[in-house]
Order: sequence, then C-alpha cells, then structure tokens
Amino acid sequence: MKKAVFILFLCFSLLSFGKGYKITYKIYLSGSDKPYIETTIMCEKWMKISIDKNRYYLFQNYKGYIVDEKNKKAIEYDFNKNKPFFAAFVANYGITTTDGNIVFPQLIFKKTKKTIKVNKILARKYELPGNYLNSKSTAWFAENKLRYNGTLFAKYLSFFTNSKRLLNQAKNLNSFPLRIETVLQGGIVKDSNIRVLDKIEEINCPNKSFKIPSDFKIIKAKPQGLPVAEM
Repeated sequence: MKKAVFILFLCFSLLSFGKGYKITYKIYLSGSDKPYIETTIMCEKWMKISIDKNRYYLFQNYKGYIVDEKNKKAIEYDFNKNKPFFAAFVANYGITTTDGNIVFPQLIFKKTKKTIKVNKILARKYELPGNYLNSKSTAWFAENKLRYNGTLFAKYLSFFTNSKRLLNQAKNLNSFPLRIETVLQGGIVKDSNIRVLDKIEEINCPNKSFKIPSDFKIIKAKPQGLPVAEM
C-alpha cells in the first residue's frame, strides 16, 4: 500500500513539474563599479525577470506584469493593447516607431568579422538594428553551437513578440547572447549598458501558470501605455 502511494506521489510530481531555466546576466552600467545581477526564470508557460529586491517582471498568457512585492501591487499589460511595453524588451532587434511599436528589418543579426572571447567562449560580433532612445547595439554570439543555443533564445523572445522573422532568425544562432552592448548617444556624453551572460542552469518548473498572490492589487495599464511604467 505504501509503495503504491509513493508511486502515485512520484507520478504526480513528475507531471506537476517540467524543465525550466535560470538565466543570469551581469549588467554593467556607465559610472557604476559593480555589476547589477539580473536573474530570469523561464518555464514553459511563464517567465519571471528580477528588477530589484522587491520587484520583478512576469510574462504569461499574453500578458505582462510589473509586480511590487513590498507594496503588494502589480501593473498588468495586455499583449494586444499595450504593444509598446512588450516592444521595449526586444528594442535592440528592431526599429522603434514614433508610437512606441517595433518593426523588424529583413536582416536582424548582421554578422561581422570581429571575434572575441566572452567567458572563455569564442564569440562573434553581430550588429543589431535597434535605435531605441537613439541607441546603438551590438551582440556577441558563440562561434560554435552551444547546448543552450538559438532555440532557447527564441523561446525567451517569444514572451515579448510573435514576430516570425525575429524568432526564426534567433533560432539559427549558436547561443544565447553572450554579451550585448548598448550605447546611448546623448550629445557629447555616451552612456553604455553592457550585459554579459554569467550562466544558464536547468531547473524544475511547475507545469501551470504563475499565480500573483490573491491579496495583491492588480492595476490594468491603459491601452497604448508607455514602454516603461513607473510603480
């Protein structure tokens, strides 16, 4: 009897959890000595990106949220009604229009001849079309195919966009972006944002939607809201 109960429990556990990924980037900002650590938990049905100690982004079911745990509230963005919010997360890969939406050109990842080592991995430089807030971006992807390659990167991007052009081109890359450098052109002063992939780990993820606590206040963003919302 005990053995049967254990087997049922094991089967239930296996069905309740699936494969997920923990993706960690070190982000270096102009004027800062220490990197900011960004952690992303990506599961089959949802994705959670840390903002700071008390806040995170959540994406699932064609909706995005900025969740504030300290103040127990969240702002909800609808994929169809708040396009600029989602476009901000893929701004490096397309041309941002005056209304905050994004258009992806025929060639998104322009391969160059330059290679460098990123965390001991040979990486090739790609120029990106992004012009968000007058910026210029470049990315480095592995020269040889890695275990966590373009297929996983496309899955990550799919939480922000359903563009077949972007997702299909991402699938053909050899890795997640190992390094992304964005330079903001602000007259004489140039601000930079450098993201360096630290590690990708496999984790167990619940095979169900992520639930925001029931006592949190959820505020729906107005249609065509700004790309970035302040709490």
